[in-house]
Amino acid sequence: MSGRLGMTGDAVVRGDREFGKAQAQLTMSDAEAKRVAERYDTKGPLPKTLSREQRMKAYEGRYIASGGRKAEKWKRRADRAEVGRNIGLAGATAAGVGLLAHKAPGLRRVPRHALEHAAVASGTFGGANELYGEHARSRRASYQNSPAGVAGSALSRMQAYTPGRKS
Repeated sequence: MSGRLGMTGDAVVRGDREFGKAQAQLTMSDAEAKRVAERYDTKGPLPKTLSREQRMKAYEGRYIASGGRKAEKWKRRADRAEVGRNIGLAGATAAGVGLLAHKAPGLRRVPRHALEHAAVASGTFGGANELYGEHARSRRASYQNSPAGVAGSALSRMQAYTPGRKS
């Protein structure tokens, strides 16, 4: 669904939901994750005696217990802010083109001040989304090198290379 014309905001997210699940399929509750993280800690290597399934559960527990759900939340917000920024940019561009071509026969009836208002409003909307997106990206980046980011990376790699598991 990504890249289709006319899809904006939540429609893009709704259409890409199955694709987003490929990053990490979470199956455990917060309480269970906390118990797993207490057993294996949130840092350092896991014991070599664990089977592949146990290792995946341990990484998932580390990921959730270390704040992985918050990292996902900030990633979604950053992605939505990027969509909003692009919408604002497209609106400002269209209004700017309208202002430049105001003498054209089809655009003479559109009041000049309406095009100016549209350009300013779209530019403001796009700018606000860019600022919020930068904030969301920085919040998401704070989880990348944390135990949550390390465990999430290991979990997604293990899920991707596990036969019989959709990723």
